[in-house]
Amino acid sequence: MIGILLSWFEDTERVDEMSDFVLTFLLPAVLVGSYIWLNWPQFKESSGQQLVVGLGLLSYYGGLVYSNWNPAVGSLLKLAGTLVFLVLIVYQLIKERKK
Repeated sequence: MIGILLSWFEDTERVDEMSDFVLTFLLPAVLVGSYIWLNWPQFKESSGQQLVVGLGLLSYYGGLVYSNWNPAVGSLLKLAGTLVFLVLIVYQLIKERKK
C-alpha cells in the first residue's frame, strides 16, 4: 500500500495537479466553511452576511470558470471574491473589538 502511494507521488505532474486542485478549490472551500461554522450563531441571523459570503463565493468560483475564456477577467473575479471575504472578516474583527 505504501509503495503504491510513493509511486503515485513520484510522478511530479500528478503532484502539481493535486496541489493546484487543493489550493484552487479545497482551501477556499475549507476556509469559508470554517468561517461559517465558527460564526454560525451570528451568520444564521444576518442575511447581509449571508449575501456577502454568497457573492464572494460566486465571484471567486465564477472567476475560476471564466478564466478559461479570459484569464484577465477571471483573475479579477477571483481577486474580487477574495477581497469581499477578507473585508467581511476585517469587519467582523472590528465589530467584535468594539464590544
